[in-house]
Amino acid sequence: MKIIYNILINRCLILFMAIVGIGIISCDDNPSKEVMIPAGGGIPEVKIFSPLKGGFETEISFYGSNLPTDLSKIRVTINNKEAEVTSSNGRIVTAIIQKDTGSGAVKIYVDNDNETKEFTFPHEFEYGFQTLVSTYLGDGTKEDVDGPRETARLKGPYRVNWDNAGGLFILEEGGSPSTPTNYSAVRRLVNDELETLFTGLGSTEAEKMRTIVFSNDYNTLYVTNDKDANGTMGLGMLSIMDNFSSMTALIDNASETTLTAAVHPVTGDIFIGRYNSAAIMKYENGSLDLKMDILSANGTLTDMIFSKDGEKLYISIAWRGHSILVADYDKDSDTFSNLRTLAGPAVTVPGNAVNQTGYVDAKGDQARFNNPQQIDIDDEDNIYVADADNHCIRKVTPDGTVTTYAGTGKSAGFVNGEASIAKFNKPFGCKFGPDGALYIADNNNHRIRRIAMQ
Repeated sequence: MKIIYNILINRCLILFMAIVGIGIISCDDNPSKEVMIPAGGGIPEVKIFSPLKGGFETEISFYGSNLPTDLSKIRVTINNKEAEVTSSNGRIVTAIIQKDTGSGAVKIYVDNDNETKEFTFPHEFEYGFQTLVSTYLGDGTKEDVDGPRETARLKGPYRVNWDNAGGLFILEEGGSPSTPTNYSAVRRLVNDELETLFTGLGSTEAEKMRTIVFSNDYNTLYVTNDKDANGTMGLGMLSIMDNFSSMTALIDNASETTLTAAVHPVTGDIFIGRYNSAAIMKYENGSLDLKMDILSANGTLTDMIFSKDGEKLYISIAWRGHSILVADYDKDSDTFSNLRTLAGPAVTVPGNAVNQTGYVDAKGDQARFNNPQQIDIDDEDNIYVADADNHCIRKVTPDGTVTTYAGTGKSAGFVNGEASIAKFNKPFGCKFGPDGALYIADNNNHRIRRIAMQ
């Protein structure tokens, strides 16, 4: 009786272990783990694919047997769009989902003995978009190093801009006074090589540069300089004729303190933002013409940009406001009008705006920023702003609704990945690149970050 009892116990233990083993296998949903499928009689077979959903650059795996290892004999389509086949070991085929694939039927085509076998599946692939943050340039080391993008380094990126040939221009703010280890510079990344074009080290014109803006033909780069530094230039220019290597002063900083500039997209006229007694002024033939008052007291105009049609001017203000403003512009009469607050504490004209900072996603004057800096515009007239002291990137719709586009508000750090969990550390610059991604000058992380929908 005891023997029979032991046999029953042993059989129950074996059955229990088998059930647990099956449970572990079924609960392991890691699609990257290799599943061993016995080889058949030489006829290719594909049974399943995984995962069932994903986005751009998701790896999708097909499990079967007797599959060719020659990738030229395998095709994968999703929603009738090609996926990039990347590997095959005879049992598992992997492919990479391409951009804008969309949801739809999954098919794999296998060439075998001059015959193409098509495999379809009962489940469609669900394509979803996600916004991801990655590092584009720099490894976090605070150092100026030119060279290949993989090893180049940045000290303190402050503004970014793009030329018409895909070159990324980076303005490094530098210290005041300049030192051999901390100086303002204009640098360019082209063909994955970073080079320094111009520095404020030893220069009498520019020591703490603040803005870089291209002329409409991209032959001239306009630069502003902080009056608090020792440089004598208020507005200057770098020319493509000498590879942007020498500065020509257009106005000195004794007449006006300038922190930002904008070029009209139709007329090519140059406008600057005056720091003291904040105002918009037009540069023409060596002189400045006052066009619009912003505040009667000091207000820091951190950036401004025209809409693509040139009919509106968007302005970011830090001190005495921390708001995004917008004004109408008539190029025929060369006048600004209807200045209003798009988002953030309301700014009256003339008036002393309350210096209200904060971090609030909301609409209009209920929203709050903390030191908004460079701004850019997408094709739907949404504004993107580097909200430096909130350590995130904000999005402002045409009706003034503010949301957090990327970053964790009020939390400095360095985290790549999905936009809602990513972290920045004093992002000062943002500009859309030719690939449609938003590039960020992440100042205290000493990196250029890239935000892309994938």
